[in-house]
Amino acid sequence: MLASAFRNAYLSGSEFDTKEIRRFEAIACLRWLLLHRIADLPRTGTTIERVNDIVVGNKYLNTTLMLV
Repeated sequence: MLASAFRNAYLSGSEFDTKEIRRFEAIACLRWLLLHRIADLPRTGTTIERVNDIVVGNKYLNTTLMLV
């Protein structure tokens, strides 16, 4: 997946660690979920699937946040 390749490249060249990146990812995902509730956000056919994958794969997020 391109996202993991980007994450690995970013981590190798920055002071951030994986734990900090996961927390940031959780905050960004929560922001998207909240905006999704109140606004018509642009998305592709796989956006909901990708958001759900982030929710499942991030230990800082609860799976009850998954979208149907």
